[in-house]
Amino acid sequence: PKRSPRSICVRASPALSMETPALRVRPSGRFTRMFTSPPGALTPDCRPLVPVSTSRLDLFSSGKRVSALTGKPLPDDAELAVHQPQKTEQSLAALFSNNRALSTLMFFQAFFMCLLMVYGLGSWLPKLMTMAGYGFGSSLMFLLFLNIGGIIGAIGGGWLSDRFHPRPVLMLFFTLAAVSLALLGFKSHVAVLYFLVTVAGATTIGSQILLYAYVAQFYPTAIRSTALGWSSGVGRIGAILGPVLGGALLAMQLSHQMNFLAFVVPGALAVIAIMLTAGRKEAV
Repeated sequence: PKRSPRSICVRASPALSMETPALRVRPSGRFTRMFTSPPGALTPDCRPLVPVSTSRLDLFSSGKRVSALTGKPLPDDAELAVHQPQKTEQSLAALFSNNRALSTLMFFQAFFMCLLMVYGLGSWLPKLMTMAGYGFGSSLMFLLFLNIGGIIGAIGGGWLSDRFHPRPVLMLFFTLAAVSLALLGFKSHVAVLYFLVTVAGATTIGSQILLYAYVAQFYPTAIRSTALGWSSGVGRIGAILGPVLGGALLAMQLSHQMNFLAFVVPGALAVIAIMLTAGRKEAV
């Protein structure tokens, strides 16, 4: 079934607000949005569009309701029996079982590198452009275009991953991120630089959101939350070190080109990490 409107709505929400609203699961299996900040309150309420996992379909007694969710016609009085897998260990060790060890490590690496780029650029991009000779106003505009690109990347990435698979989309995004960041190190017309910054924002911030979708599809339901939690936690280490890296680059007084090449390396490592993850069939 087509999932584009749902995916676009859900995946774009973090890009539209700097503080992602918390989610609480209701007994019906749906999500209830609990807004934690004024920016979060401006995020569209996407509850009717949030897809329901097949493991929760047994909570719906209406055959018509289930038919609408699955796209398959069922009579209203149909009885639904959903296979519930046996409970398995939800520890870190479970992420490395069944030939998933390499893929798990690569997910950790991809999250780490992605968030390092996102938070490093978000913290130091205006300063890096100011040191390159651009005015303070222009430097702030670079940050604006970076976040505009993040919105475009979140929506476009969700659309592309629904039609293809998150893996090739992420490989493309991280490659474009590395190329655009490398080109930012060269003197160009300001319009060209705005375009490159927009591409960098779309492919770094957009990749951050797509990584969650890829991990959720990769792991079985029983350990999905564990995988998301650990991957996000490792990624947050990169989010801490990203601004530290930017400060270190400024302290070393490197050339403008070398400053951006330092952010190309995480992008290249993220591409390699996604390439080394197993396909969906091997992981299930």
